[in-house]
Amino acid sequence: MVRLQQLAIGACLFAAVSCSEPTPKESAEAMERVVIKPGFISLNDLNTFESAGSSISLIDVRKKSKYVLGHLPLARQVYRPSIQREDLPYEGAAISRLKFELLLDSLGVKPNDWIVAYDDKGGSDAARFCWLARLYGHSKATVLDGGLNYYALSNTLDTNDVKIKHSGYKYPDSPQNHYIISTEELQLALEDSSIVLLDTRSLDEYSGARMQSGASRPGHIPGSILFDWGNCVQMDSDYLLKSPKFIQYMLKELGISPEDKVI
Repeated sequence: MVRLQQLAIGACLFAAVSCSEPTPKESAEAMERVVIKPGFISLNDLNTFESAGSSISLIDVRKKSKYVLGHLPLARQVYRPSIQREDLPYEGAAISRLKFELLLDSLGVKPNDWIVAYDDKGGSDAARFCWLARLYGHSKATVLDGGLNYYALSNTLDTNDVKIKHSGYKYPDSPQNHYIISTEELQLALEDSSIVLLDTRSLDEYSGARMQSGASRPGHIPGSILFDWGNCVQMDSDYLLKSPKFIQYMLKELGISPEDKVI
């Protein structure tokens, strides 16, 4: 049976919840309400929960050369090559569950931590990191809305080294295989007219005019609909997500509704 996620634009991006000076226990419960799976967390909420003593691991998903020039306080650095396999003739395949577990251990992440990942290009790399965390068994993972770009508008970046101790990390949850689909399942899904196949890359990649480094061939999967993920982010200003209503409107223009099943 094909494993799919329901696309519910109004709920999957983030939820706005007001709170004031919660205790650590109240803060943990509040984070459960604020972070919608899969979701984002605002900088304001993150600051509130950090002040209340919530257990949070900040993950900076950028190149080391950028990280050393400035990052969020206490953030640990990792970049895409660390979460991708290197034994294939193409790039982009995820590392194994065991290797990701070892990576979280090396980053000092604890099983009960909220992983809050960010980058400086709209959240795509941070989202990939959180997707892997959720897929393999760490459900408490979310992306910082606006990332480094929004943070830097009103805060000074930290250039101090972050001392990291191995945490002895073990996954707190079982794998969540509904976050992934196999090639065989995809072939079956292509025969189902009720399923929408969404290609979230750029127009040039979709059309085949440009082939991303490491890709096996140009173009797109037949029948897929183009929706550049960058359309969801205010790339020309603060890098915050656009409103759920506006994103839903853009998808509706493509004939996609919140009730549709989407790959």
